[in-house]
Amino acid sequence: MIATKKWLLIACLWCLTGWTAPTTVHGATNPGFSVTPELPAEQVDRQLNYWDLLLTPGTTKRLTLRLQNTTTRTQRFDLAVNRATTNVNGVIDYSVHGAKAPTSLPADLETLVSVPRTVRVAGYAVRRIHLTLNVPATAYDGVLLAGVRVTATAAADQATRTAYVVGLQVRTRPAATLAPRLSLSRATAAKVGSGSVVTAHLTNDQAAILEGLQVTARLTRTDSEAQVMRLTRDQLRLAPNSTLALPLNTSPQALPDGRYRLSVTAHTETKRWRFNKTFTVRAARHVTTGPHRVLKLSPWWFAGLVLIASGLAIAAGWLILHRHH
Repeated sequence: MIATKKWLLIACLWCLTGWTAPTTVHGATNPGFSVTPELPAEQVDRQLNYWDLLLTPGTTKRLTLRLQNTTTRTQRFDLAVNRATTNVNGVIDYSVHGAKAPTSLPADLETLVSVPRTVRVAGYAVRRIHLTLNVPATAYDGVLLAGVRVTATAAADQATRTAYVVGLQVRTRPAATLAPRLSLSRATAAKVGSGSVVTAHLTNDQAAILEGLQVTARLTRTDSEAQVMRLTRDQLRLAPNSTLALPLNTSPQALPDGRYRLSVTAHTETKRWRFNKTFTVRAARHVTTGPHRVLKLSPWWFAGLVLIASGLAIAAGWLILHRHH
């Protein structure tokens, strides 16, 4: 039981850290299967354990995964191609499927790669799984980034299923350095329990990973310099053409209605940005999470309720008098 929990923790950390972990497992703990990509001639760096491909626009490429079952029983596996996104921790994430594609994305690998949805592998057997990649017809600068996620379906609880992610990076032009580009696309406020959380939505609209980002965010009211919230984070990574929804610390009490200013300073080793975004907080527009929701009624609702109550009282009085006579 302890070994199982240890492996599940390793798997969860590995699925969150992108390219930093291998696609095969080494050590005493046995997850029950392993996944290895077969590297084609178009592989840019053959020392990598994921696909890093330079392909010709408009062509079709077949890719192969070796899926090995290391148990005695037949196992079933689910496969999916997930475009790289950025989660709230500033980590490249390959666990989300079907997220809305940003307009800056040159092409969406989720729609360009065909993969079997489910496969079965007999005990102690190896099965070669074929994927078909349709390369975009138009060449582009930078990279498309996704992960081929292979999940064992033996566990009834999806949260405890073991999953491997094999990286897929596709380019149609030799590596060229794209200048980092970042924007504060919007600022939002939401009610969480009795408090509020403000989120800075930082967008990387380049087809390149934004590495080593450090962010300092400060929230004030527009009519005061008094600090309401503050956040400092470093070593953030943004996937190509993705948005980081970075939450500031939750305030213990709901933000009072009014106008607020979110000031953000962000930088990498080579680039620095400064952003300011103002927004309005209205209590009725706060999103309330949890099992209870607070319904705020306008004065017109209360007036209507008073009229209805008055009408019912008059009708009841008339019925009592009518019965008396």
